[in-house]
Parts: sequence; structure tokens; C-alpha cells
Amino acid sequence: MSDDLETLVADSGRTALLSLPERRADLASDNTQLAGASGVRVTLGQVGPGTVVGRYLVLEEVGRGAMGVVYSAYDPKLDRKVAIKLLIADERGRRSLGEAQALAKLNHPNVVQVYDAGEHGERVFMAMEFVVGRPLGTWREQTRPERAAILDVFCRAALGLAAAHEAGLVHRDFKPDNVMIADDGRVLVMDFGLAIVGHEPESRTRAGKFWASGTPAYMSPEQFANDPVGPKSDQFSFCAALYEALAGERPFASDNLASLATAVTAGELRHAAPLRGQPAWLRRVVLRGLAVDPEARHESMQAVAERLEAGLGRRGRTLGLGLGGLVVFGVLASWAVGGEREDPAAARCRADAQVLADEWGLDWKARARSVFESGLERDGERLWRRLESDVDEFAQAWAASYDQACSAHFSGRTLAAAAYRHRLRCLDGQRVYAASLLDGLERADGEVLREIAAVSSELPRPSSCESDERAAGDFDEDSQGLVAEARLELMRAQGRADAGDNADARRLGEAALGSLAEVDAPVTRAELLGLLAGVYYEEGELEAGGAAQRGAVEAAARSGDARLLAEAWLERVERLLTYETKLETAATLLEAAHVTVAALSDDPLLRSQLESQRGLIALESGRTTDARDAFQVALDIAEQAGLGDRVLAVHTRRLGAAEATLGDVEGAREQFERSAELSAELLGERHSLVVGAYGNLGLLCRKEGDGACARAYFEKAISLVERAPQRARYLVLLGQLEYDEGHLDEAQRLAEEAIELYTASYGELHPDLTSPCLLLSNVLQRRGDVEGVFAQAQQLLEIAEQTTPADHPKRALALAKLGEALRTKGELTQALEAHEAALRMRRDTLEPGDVRLGYSLVQTAEVLRLLEHAERAAPLAREAVALFDAAPGTESWRADARFVLARVLGPRGLEDRRALAAEALAVYESLGSGYDHEAERVRAWLDGR
Repeated sequence: MSDDLETLVADSGRTALLSLPERRADLASDNTQLAGASGVRVTLGQVGPGTVVGRYLVLEEVGRGAMGVVYSAYDPKLDRKVAIKLLIADERGRRSLGEAQALAKLNHPNVVQVYDAGEHGERVFMAMEFVVGRPLGTWREQTRPERAAILDVFCRAALGLAAAHEAGLVHRDFKPDNVMIADDGRVLVMDFGLAIVGHEPESRTRAGKFWASGTPAYMSPEQFANDPVGPKSDQFSFCAALYEALAGERPFASDNLASLATAVTAGELRHAAPLRGQPAWLRRVVLRGLAVDPEARHESMQAVAERLEAGLGRRGRTLGLGLGGLVVFGVLASWAVGGEREDPAAARCRADAQVLADEWGLDWKARARSVFESGLERDGERLWRRLESDVDEFAQAWAASYDQACSAHFSGRTLAAAAYRHRLRCLDGQRVYAASLLDGLERADGEVLREIAAVSSELPRPSSCESDERAAGDFDEDSQGLVAEARLELMRAQGRADAGDNADARRLGEAALGSLAEVDAPVTRAELLGLLAGVYYEEGELEAGGAAQRGAVEAAARSGDARLLAEAWLERVERLLTYETKLETAATLLEAAHVTVAALSDDPLLRSQLESQRGLIALESGRTTDARDAFQVALDIAEQAGLGDRVLAVHTRRLGAAEATLGDVEGAREQFERSAELSAELLGERHSLVVGAYGNLGLLCRKEGDGACARAYFEKAISLVERAPQRARYLVLLGQLEYDEGHLDEAQRLAEEAIELYTASYGELHPDLTSPCLLLSNVLQRRGDVEGVFAQAQQLLEIAEQTTPADHPKRALALAKLGEALRTKGELTQALEAHEAALRMRRDTLEPGDVRLGYSLVQTAEVLRLLEHAERAAPLAREAVALFDAAPGTESWRADARFVLARVLGPRGLEDRRALAAEALAVYESLGSGYDHEAERVRAWLDGR
């Protein structure tokens, strides 16, 4: 078989499949009988000018092939010229009715529009738009286009195939002659005569063999093997055609059909170094699509299109197409009002700009609305309306920005090529982010739907691309394709992360980062590392998160971008405080951030974040007044700048925490209620931020000693929360309240349920398991279950060792619990080792007045007392008493410290010892029945003195 063979002449039992470019000179008239390779003879019947097919009046024949004949026709209902494709009357033709009807539902600017489908006698017809243009192969031969123009055409064709795949259609015969270059500049995939619906296996003949399909030069290995085909088979054909367009020869050498099949199925390309002279990024795209194993190819045609466009640094729309040497085919040409042809460049810009608006058109809206209304019983309609408005606004703004840039470049010639490419990179990134964010709607739970609805109000502003120069320095001539593709993957990963899909965000982000291993692109690297740091931290991988965040700061510093560096510093501080509690390090880094942010006085968001983090450090360090003042400044900046409800909700929640710590109950309640109201309006009542506000209100009630109020808020939070891990969090809060009130059975049940939920969601070693394990340990300790306490202590220590850095406070907590368990078991020497290790760690990492330091002081002193080392225990107990006397809200520990000190002072100070014990007893009695056991111990000691 020669390389220019276009027709598969199959073995016995298969039909011959002719390609469908115009063959009027080669084929006889309508009533000619055509013979396939199987020997079956088919009469096409009498159809000519004046014949009525469906409602359409045939004008003339314009082309024919093995699957049927194409006619121009008139549609009297809509007063327009159309093309009619009349398929042959065999089994394949009869099957095509359903496929034609499926095609009629597909509406995409890069696919020939099918208007209608029906039956004419025993034959199936399709009514399509009508265009003047020429096939891709002819266009390439006549114009000898440059590489950029070739990629421009193939990018559009790839988008057409991707749309067909999304609709459940597989072409099965993609080749250059099935792509039409219209004279209005459009690129259209056509001739879906071999398409199948639903990616199903092909029908078999009576002999049990598959119907042959495709054109051999472009067929995939699975087509040669008669295996079921899917979208990735079209991808192989597409990349074979693209290879040919770039190299001027087909990818697989062959002398006959058998040798071609062998080469394709073995992956033996014509040259050992294929596509020599083409950019490395382009070779990777094409050769991956030609992989023998479908799973090794690109994940989709959409991904192929985006990678080609990324390599060009634009959406692939920047070059005009030569329009000479036209032929008539079954697609409708585009005309301006009054019959005068529109400027092709302006038409192309407007059509391309409309792609995004069409992507989120009526069909998408109907599906998305259904998802919101069925998935959100309380807020679905309201949140959907807001999302719809936000998406419409973004799509319209995006289309306007794209049209303006495209027209300025092509028609007005006022936008230089380099500036045009950079602007389109920015716009393309915004498009990919929005699509990625919205992609998972139908798979989302209620929490994600609320998050998407909230984030949609913060979609990027397309107009900002006119001045966005952030990543311009990352692009150089040799690596711009790699960087462009990495930035698209960054935006896609960010969209998935914002939609709550950390696994997909991680996969995309790590792949993009790996692709930049040999490329100096500090801005893109910093943004990718910052994204991945957030994912790692949320998944409990604190060391990986810290390393990624440090890398983000280093890359941002190398970039020379002050705003990027400020963002990286502030992210680093926020995550240190949220996940690692490294106050001293965070305070040092905050000063570095302050210097950078001060130089950006025009950025209120960064300034409010800086003050908020200053407040967090002060709050964790015990400087509560300073914390309240910093949170107030952050809130004032956000309100004056109109930063939005999400930012205000965070600042009010933090301000409430500071006021609660200062004892300003009413002020705290006001801030927590405002945070709940802001979050509910933005996200709906069931969102985690709203539920979190109710949790804070419950903690405020608990702090006041109002158990009924606390219980009401905790139970409300539990009733509203939808995700298992968040439900577990509020079960623990309620369990702690039950523990305080002495309801040990209920406290244990809640702790065990929370552990079960966390374990099912995260596995057995996630840091969030610390709280319920700690609660369960306390319950078991009060019940005297020594082995149970020891088992929980070991679990806590394993979680800490597996998920936190060596100096993390949770390590100290786990060691302290282990020490308590060992003390209960009577293994005092080992208990002392554990407590002293915890005390050293806390002295090294915590502020001097931190209450957690006090816990270790009391616990270590108690073990020393039991070991009869009173002289060593006394100074620790005195230090603990002083610390807890200065720390509000630590009544039970204040009593514990006094009772330990009472028992380690020398015999000469009996009155002082009794006074200390009496003070401890008064505190225990004031705390209620939950501390009856502790109170009884003190009474017994006093009675013996």
C-alpha cells in the first residue's frame, strides 16, 4: 500500500470506506450502483433537483462517497440554504439515524452544525449548515502555511473534537479532509458519518467481525486490532494528521496495508528522531498522542487543545487563514447584514470570543441549577442565582476583553504581537481557572457547592489582563511553551483546590512543577509551590507543606515581584500559625512581610492580612489586648476598602476570639454573630464557616458556664454540618461539655463517634484525630481504665510523630498524655521521662506565660511528688501556680497546681499547705459535679491534716 492510499479495502466480510472529499469527477450519477469490497451492491435511488427530502427541496449534488451523497438544498421553513447528506440504505446507514440525532444536539463553533435528521424512504438524511471553504489538506498544499498557522487550525479542530467527545460522540475517521477551512475564517470538523454514540463497541457483521472504520494512514492501533474505540482513538488520528502537517510526511512508513498495521500497532515511527526541528514541547504533545496504549495518551482532546495553545502562548487564534481556492461543502457561510461579507478578522475575533459564553450556555445552566436545587435544600435557589449572575458577568467580560485584544491586534494593528500573546495567556489562564472551578458541580456535595458559589463572586477580572505583567519574565524564547502549559495547569489546579478537590489539585500542581525542573520561571514556581503547600497542610503533611511554602518564598524573592513576595510571606506566616503553632518563627517572618507590604501601600488586602496575622501571633502569645487592637485595624482596613464579606467574616471571627479571651462576652458575641451572618449570606447556613461561628458561640457560652446555651449551639452546629470530618469536630466540642458536666457515658460515645468519622475520612494517623483521642483519654482516665488511657496515649504519640515536625506542640501534648498513662499504670520513672521531655519541648517552643507550659509544670511536679522528690517538685509547682493565676479561664488547672504545691511543701509550712488545699477545694466545688472526684481527694487530704 502506498502512503497516499486513502481507502481501506478490507478482508472479506468488511465494507470499503471511501473518504468523502468532493469526488464528482470520479463517481457516476445518482442511480449508479456502488460495490463495496464485500461484494454487496447498493442502489442509491433517484434523488435530483426538485426532490423533497424531509421538508427540504434538493437543489443539486455537491459531493458523494462510500457513505452517501451530499446535496445543496433549500429549507422553506427557515428560508435558508442548507446541505443534505443522504446516507446509503444499508445496515450502517440505518444505524446512523440515532447518531445524526445526537449530532443535531451538538452546537460548537468548530463542528459542522447539524440542524435536523430523519428518514427518506429507507435511507437516513442529515440537514446541515452550508459553507464555502476547502479541506485542511487542500489548504495546506495551496498556502504552505507556517507552523503557527498550522497549530492555529489544529487547535480549533481539537476543540471541535473535544466538544463532540463531551457530547458522547466519537468521530472514528478524523483526517485532514474531514476538517473544513471556511472562507469566513472558521475551522470546522465535519463528516461524522462514521461517528458512534456513547463510546460503545462497533456492531459486528454476521460473520462475527467488526465493521471496518477509518482511513488507514490515520487509524489508531485499536482500530487496526478491531478493538472498541473511544475518544483517545480520535486523539491518535488527530496527532497523526498534525504530525503530517508539521513534518510533510506521515508518521508511519509503509509499503502496504499489512506493514502499515504492523508499524502502527508496534509504535514504530518513520524516524528514530521524529519531528526534528520542531520545539520540544510540541514534539511531546504530538508523540504522546501517538502512544500505542490509549491510557498513555493525553487525558482528553481538551487537554491536547490547551497544550497546543499554551505552547503558542495564546488561545491559538492569532493567525489568519489563506482563503483562496475555495470549494463548496456542507456548511453554511457567514454573511453580514445586507449581503456584504464581514471583515474576516473581526468575524473570527467575535466568534472566538463567544466560545466561553457558549460553554456556559442554556444547557450548562439547566444542569447546574438542577444540581444546586437538589443538593442544597435550604439555599439552593438563592446560591444558584448568585452563581449564574457571577458566571454570566465573567463570561461577558471575558468575551469583551478577548474581542478587544484580538481586534486591536488584527484589525486595528494597535496591539503588538508580544503584548497580544501575553494578554491572551492571561485571559486563557482565567478561562481555565473558571472552567476548572465549575467542572465538578455535578460531583460536588453541599459544602463544595456553597464554596463554589462563594468563590464565583471572586472570579478574576478579565480587564486586569490589560496590565498584568506578573509572569512576563518567566517566558523566554526556548521555554515559553513549557511555562505557558505549566501556568495553565497552575490555574486548573487552583480551580480544583478552590472547589475542594485537593487530590486533583495536587496531581495537577505536582505535574506542572515537575515540568519546570530545568526552567528558570520563578513566578510560576512560587505560585505552584504556594498552592501545593496549602494542599499538603490541609492533608496533614506538615513537613511537606513547610518545605513547599519555604520554596515559594525563595522563588518569589528571586522573581523580583514585591507583591508576589508579600503574598508568599503572608501565606507562610498564616500556615505556620494555623498548622504548626511556631510563634517565634512566625513573628520573625511577619516583620519581613511587614517591610514588603509597607512598600505596597495601595494594597488593602495585603495590609489587612498583615494586621490580622499580627493579631494571631499576639493572641497565641498571651498579649490579648494587642491582638484585639490588631484585629480591629484589620477589620477597619477591610471595611473601608470594601474587601467583601468573606474577608470581613474572617476578621470579625478573630476579633471575637480576642474579646472573648479578654472577658468581653458581649463584644465577642456581637462579633461571632456578625461573622455567622456574613458567612450565611455568602455561603448559606450549612457552610463550614457559618457552622464554625455557631461553634464559637457555643464555646463562649461554655466559657461563661452556661452549659444549656453551649449545648444548644453545639447541637445546632451538628445538625447543620454535612461533611463527616466537620461533624466530628462539633461532636468533640459537645463531648467536652458532657465531660465537664460529668456525663462520662455520653462524652465517651461522642468521642468514639468522632474518632470513627475522622478515621473513615482521613485514616488512622491524621492530626485532626488528636482532639477526640484526647477527650477519650480523659474520660477513660477519670474512669480508672488504665490500659485504655495508655492505648490512647500511644495513638496520640504515633499521630504526632507521623504528622508533625519534631518540635511541634502536639508532640509535647502526646508525650504528656503518655506520661499521664504511665503514671496511672504505676510506671513512674518512665512517666517522669515523658513529662520532662514534654516540659523541655514546651519551654523551647512556647512563650513563658503559655498555659500549655503550665500543664507540663503541674504534671511533672506531680510525678516527682510520687517519686518523693519534693525538693525538685516544689519550684515547678510554684511556677505553675503563678502562671495559672495570671491566665483567665484556667480554674481547674489553678486548683491542680495549688493541690500539688500543698503536698510538696515542707512540714514546717502546714498552714500554708492547708490554705493552698482549701483554695483548690473551693475551685473544684465551684466547677460543679464534673469535679466531684477531685474535690473528694482534697477533702480526704485535709481531713488527714
